[in-house]
Amino acid sequence: MKTTILRERRGSVLLYAVALMLVLVVTAGAFMKWAADEAYQARYDLARSQAHYIAQKGAIEQGMAYLRSQKIYQIDRPDTKLPDGGDGTYGEFKGHYEDAWVYQQQDLYGLSDNEFIKTGAWDATAVGVVEFEAPNGELKKVRSEYTLRSQMRTFANFMYLSDIETALPPDSSGDEVIWFWDEDELFGRVHSNDFIGISGSPIFHGPVSTSKDHYLVGPGGDNPIFDYPPQYDVPEIHFPETAIDIREGAAMQGHMFTSGDLEMRYKLVGDGAWGLQQWPRGEGVEPPPDTPITPIQYSLNTIIFVDGDLYISGPQVAQRSTVACSGNMYITDNILYEGLSTSNMDPDPDSEHILGLVSEGNIVIRNTYENGRENGGNDNPNAPHESAHVIITAGMVALGESFTFEHQNDVDGNGDPQEAPWDHGTYRFCTPQDERGIIFIRGAIAQKRRGYVHRSNCNGTGYGKNYDYDFRLQQNPPPLYLAAQDEDGNIFFEVISSWADNPDKQP
Repeated sequence: MKTTILRERRGSVLLYAVALMLVLVVTAGAFMKWAADEAYQARYDLARSQAHYIAQKGAIEQGMAYLRSQKIYQIDRPDTKLPDGGDGTYGEFKGHYEDAWVYQQQDLYGLSDNEFIKTGAWDATAVGVVEFEAPNGELKKVRSEYTLRSQMRTFANFMYLSDIETALPPDSSGDEVIWFWDEDELFGRVHSNDFIGISGSPIFHGPVSTSKDHYLVGPGGDNPIFDYPPQYDVPEIHFPETAIDIREGAAMQGHMFTSGDLEMRYKLVGDGAWGLQQWPRGEGVEPPPDTPITPIQYSLNTIIFVDGDLYISGPQVAQRSTVACSGNMYITDNILYEGLSTSNMDPDPDSEHILGLVSEGNIVIRNTYENGRENGGNDNPNAPHESAHVIITAGMVALGESFTFEHQNDVDGNGDPQEAPWDHGTYRFCTPQDERGIIFIRGAIAQKRRGYVHRSNCNGTGYGKNYDYDFRLQQNPPPLYLAAQDEDGNIFFEVISSWADNPDKQP
């Protein structure tokens, strides 16, 4: 009986050993399968990442290049299929991009009457394709789609934009640099085609760019504060001589006012609606008492163009308008959106009111008592009130020359008052100063040549600055506002968002 027990034990050990070996073999096989799957997954993820970058390359190389090559009259073309990319080697993979397209997003901003809107978005897309070998030797393809959404830039995308940074004083020397200095703090994009002059410690909260290779350092030293590194050698933005699209848009709406060979002046007041008066230039700077008023109703896309000098104010401007003139535009009093006041001048982010002011000459702060004439700003220089200061809620473009002010108290070589080309008669007020207040701008400024808003004449002449960018203008510029183009008519775009999609499930 004892012998039988020993024989049975020897058999059970063999069975245990066989079972253990079987478990080890199964475990090893499972581990090898898991390792192979992990290697395959890692290779797949690497291929998918490579496909993503190839798709990004296609969206830039084809889509953005296509948009950048378009003239303003071409941009409303339908969705466009672009060429596929050629096969190439990317690391250990072979790949290419395909299905490159440009799509226009017509209704992205919810705006109506698109023929009067110089904005919108375009999606540049491409699909990156990468080939790699699966563990079974089968050739697999991985696809990744990438989209860049770009918006056409207009002059309203810039808080400050200029072509020439040297001012043009009455002696026409044109070599006086106007410096950004300690008291300047700018919110929004700044660009000049010229050398930007910096003296002391101005603060730039938005991107700053110049078409030159450096900026000028002024007498106050060089200690600017940039929230973003300044960009140099940026392509120039072209300033056209005329606002042709605005002229045509106004004519289409019946708001083009001209009198042939007779030189006219115009007065426009925005108060519940636009009211326009016109009279011969030889009859003075104010319309005769019996001059009729032509009403022009506010709308989502009101466009007005007058052929001559324009005198404009607006205590209650509503909805969306662009007002332009062929001569000088004189701001005679505050221009405020409906619902705002001299003590509450900042547009609400959700406000629908947008105004563009475009002159083919200068935009000039008229020397009126409402604008602080005869040292009126010293009454209360730190707060806006009815008798001084100037408040402008608008995007402004001076295509001919400058945004500046009237009667700068200049003298000629004999000490006699000297007029600027935009002045009305001679004027010199020095008792001992002519500080007229502060210019409050809630909008944007673009000007062919940078103009003075303050001079040292008479121990101080003109205005202080309080400029804030209206960020609503980035996506909702005034009707037919000028597009940012180079001298060949090619449009500038900026990327506002991007995203990736994987059009295929994992193979």
